[in-house]
Amino acid sequence: MDPIGCAIVFVHGFAGAAIETWSAFPSELKATPELAGWDFFFFSYDGKHTQALSSANQLRCFLGELCKDPAAVFNDSDSSLTMTRRHPKEYHRIILVAHSLGAIIARRAMLDALNRAVPASWPKHTELVLFAPAHNGARILALAIDTFGPIRGVLSSANLSNVFTVLEDLREGSRTLTDLRDELKTRFDAGAQELRARLVITAKNDKIVRNARLYPDFAPDELDASHQSICKPCDGFRDPFTHLLPLLTAPERNVL
Repeated sequence: MDPIGCAIVFVHGFAGAAIETWSAFPSELKATPELAGWDFFFFSYDGKHTQALSSANQLRCFLGELCKDPAAVFNDSDSSLTMTRRHPKEYHRIILVAHSLGAIIARRAMLDALNRAVPASWPKHTELVLFAPAHNGARILALAIDTFGPIRGVLSSANLSNVFTVLEDLREGSRTLTDLRDELKTRFDAGAQELRARLVITAKNDKIVRNARLYPDFAPDELDASHQSICKPCDGFRDPFTHLLPLLTAPERNVL
């Protein structure tokens, strides 16, 4: 089927991987007839040693290029050598799906795009979906153990932050998080409706982040999952995909 100008961009979390973080999402998306004509992108960034602001800038540039010149993005992608699908002339709808740290990076990318001397147009056509967002901070030591397994020796969260730079951004009450919260409220109250997440999904058994609502989002949906499994549909647990699908097949949200 010809492309229809709709895209989903997935953004992984701390120490995640572009595709592996999302488990069966790629195969589920490809097998869904209602999504024929959609394009799927899995954004990769350094989720361990690079500050969140820098990763957000990288994502902002990627999304700007995606809307400005889809052909260039397709040619630079890992699938360019085997891809036979034609790219659209432009994208009129983007679903930005982010997990954990990725939620901070996605939101910051949108804010920075709007805060440019010449505001970018792509946020107006972008809808946010957040899985277990870390916008209220994370338990640093628990996150490291959950990600890497038991850690030898005695490592404090401060030591971990020295090794994995981005963990300082995830610390509850960090400047990164407070600035994000304050700027989000200011911009949304001034009329930037696109900054409200279309869907927020939290994990009932999350031991990493605090499941508290962030203004201006609505109350989240909750799945019986852990912080890591919340974004990983698989046999016997298709909930992450089935929660996202209705939004994809619903009409595009109009932002004035």
